[in-house]
Amino acid sequence: MGSEEKDLKDIQKPSAGKKVAVGIGIAVGILLVIYVGLGVFFQSHFYFRSTVNGVNASAASLDTVKSRIREQAADYQMTVKAADGSSESITSGEVGLDVDVNSGSIDRLMDEQNGFLWGAHLVRPVDYVSESLVYLDDSQLSRRIDTLACVNNAKATKTENATYELKDGTFYVKDEVYGTEVDKKALTANLKAALISLQENMDLVESKSYVQPTVLSDNKELNELIDRLNDITQINFVYTIGSKNVPLTADEIAGWLQIDDDLEIAFDEEAMAEYIADMAREVNTAGTTRTLHTQSGVDVTLAPGNYGWRVNKEGELAQLKEDLLGGKDVSRDLVYTTTAHSHDGNDYGDSYVEVDMNAQHVWLVMNGAVVAESDCVTGDVALNRLTPVGAFRITYCEKDAILKGENYRTHVNYWMPFAGDCGLHDATWRRAFGGDLYLTDGSHGCVNLPLSMAKTIFSNVETGFPVLVYGGMTYIPLTDEEVAARVNEIANAINQIGDPNAVTPDHAAVIQNALNLYNALPEVYRGNVGNAGNLSQAIAVYRANFDANAFN
Repeated sequence: MGSEEKDLKDIQKPSAGKKVAVGIGIAVGILLVIYVGLGVFFQSHFYFRSTVNGVNASAASLDTVKSRIREQAADYQMTVKAADGSSESITSGEVGLDVDVNSGSIDRLMDEQNGFLWGAHLVRPVDYVSESLVYLDDSQLSRRIDTLACVNNAKATKTENATYELKDGTFYVKDEVYGTEVDKKALTANLKAALISLQENMDLVESKSYVQPTVLSDNKELNELIDRLNDITQINFVYTIGSKNVPLTADEIAGWLQIDDDLEIAFDEEAMAEYIADMAREVNTAGTTRTLHTQSGVDVTLAPGNYGWRVNKEGELAQLKEDLLGGKDVSRDLVYTTTAHSHDGNDYGDSYVEVDMNAQHVWLVMNGAVVAESDCVTGDVALNRLTPVGAFRITYCEKDAILKGENYRTHVNYWMPFAGDCGLHDATWRRAFGGDLYLTDGSHGCVNLPLSMAKTIFSNVETGFPVLVYGGMTYIPLTDEEVAARVNEIANAINQIGDPNAVTPDHAAVIQNALNLYNALPEVYRGNVGNAGNLSQAIAVYRANFDANAFN
């Protein structure tokens, strides 16, 4: 019996766990009632910690907010604070600022607010802004901005992006500079937002109304470029010019490196070009005189020709930039427009074609030894078709070439031009070479050679091979009286032909006589022959109708 009574008492007594559950339920119920009650409250009041156009609206009703906005807008002015501590005011009248609390804009804000979400905004404020509630005149604002002292500050400091600087041969990041030049677009937007929000103060620095740097010192790309510049300065770069080595120093390389506004590696091309020009002055031999110890045992000074080293300054600049950006060690010669055999001693080396026009003789020298020689015929002195003198390079080598010129078209077996249209070639039409043939029966300027000599030279040379020409007769200009007499004689001879379009085979001797006189006149004076065109026409008509190879 006692046992049964005890069990009944245990059943009737609530456990501790049940008491806790009941307590939690009551608390939750109370909180729910409070939450719902506040939800109903915020259907007609703004959230805690909210603002409307900058005016405190926390837990305020529509009428309260409207009243506060009216009060704040009355005699409103805003203070603009500059970086130097100075300030200036903008009044509502200066920018046409006004409020319309009855426009329905505040009511719409309230209608859109869900009162039962008030809890979410205990930690996240709500800042309502309505441009139809507070408005201003954009044109008046623009005019007021133009008069602000901060906008018209003649002593404003420039904003500068973070960049690089070179100290003791090492590149470092140079910090950005925040200047005091106003960014009018940013200032206009910031002022408009502040005025509509009825702010009492606006700080130009905090609002970022000054021109802002776009590259900061912690910019990853900039810092990577700085590291790369320092790597480039450590490249082992050596110019190998013959037996001479010319290294580029780290300071020289560093002095050329830059970073442009697009955060790309750039170069001081002017400084690089000056360095290359200095190198070229040391290396270039093209256009200079040289000494040749001739086969006759005397030394002669060779006139400048087209032979020699000439640095390609633009090409070298491009290659130098490419090498530096490549980031690898470099050992090379300069880039050249024209090259020569050697940087050491005479640039033509010990293999060349030597032409002595006084002796009318040609030698082929290979590795310092004469391997072939023969007489030659050079340019006709009487006709002023002088072979150019100087140090030249063979432009190219061609077999079975056709040489063309005024009044001639000639086949040669071996053609090796070295100075424009002047070159070495065989002249199988000649029965003799050497002597004084060149004085009155010379070439058009080329060096005429026996077939065997032309073949030997052709077999041993290549493009760029040196041709050294010296000596020869100097053409003596005619006097004005001599020119006049010769021109008159030629003109009369051409007149003897008559109508150039009506020539017959009987005119051959007359045409040949006029042509001989014309060809004997130095080319520099031929422009004085006024009827030379009739001679050319007569020759053309004769060749077309009677003999295509006439007058060659």
